[in-house]
Amino acid sequence: MFGAWWLRVVGILLLVSAGLKAHGLMTDPLQAELLGFTPTLQLYAIEIELFLAVWLLSGWAVKQVWWLTICFFLVVTGISAKMAWEGYSSCGCFGRISVNPWITLALDLAVCTVLLLVRKKVKAQASQEGTRDYPFLLTLKYALAIIALCGIITTVFGNELRLTWSTWLGEAVRLEPHITQLDDGQSSTVSTTTVSIINISQSSVKILGGTASCSCIATQDLPLTLLPGESRTMHVMVKRNGSPGRFMQRYHLFTNVPGQAKVYGAITGTILQKK
Repeated sequence: MFGAWWLRVVGILLLVSAGLKAHGLMTDPLQAELLGFTPTLQLYAIEIELFLAVWLLSGWAVKQVWWLTICFFLVVTGISAKMAWEGYSSCGCFGRISVNPWITLALDLAVCTVLLLVRKKVKAQASQEGTRDYPFLLTLKYALAIIALCGIITTVFGNELRLTWSTWLGEAVRLEPHITQLDDGQSSTVSTTTVSIINISQSSVKILGGTASCSCIATQDLPLTLLPGESRTMHVMVKRNGSPGRFMQRYHLFTNVPGQAKVYGAITGTILQKK
């Protein structure tokens, strides 16, 4: 039972992680996207973590779920190591809670170590498992089937789900791309990029203003009015500030939409070492 207890602890960890990711996706999807995780990838991560969490907490087929879990954590350990090495300030693993990738790397390695330590206990328990199909196991199978179905739906209808999600959240305006990748440049250099602002609602929308600071200006083409379904191009100027490495600059636009007072975008790039 010692091995099964530790598997349930890992299941709780995955359940918490999936919940925080879902909260972050609903409240601030841009934060994870700045780290390279699109909404579709975030949904996949949530579904996989829920799948493993439910299975681990059930105590059913511990040998099989042990293998799936160790493989999952080996993959996320590699991702954490890569993000830590590249100097990211957050891994995005826990939604809006910022956790340094070095910390998550240590956590992932600790989980892998625990899983390896309880392997013999898990194998012993697996050999003692009966073959009767208890009602809760049947419920588990249905739960896993539903989560797997959600994964298939995400794969096939990813873009449509994103638009539907925006509608449910009351969004009337979208930026495309809402994350812009600049060419590499040295610190203090200024670049201007273009984005499209799209009215996806059935009413006219006014863009009243936006970010205007020493590092980012998004007001050059404002104010403007968008008719239903209309798309307009606007310019955003950004100054690369900081030390060599990755930089991220958020900006926002003000609208007259009651449920979406601000539209958020971001610009990322790499600041080069001065020669």
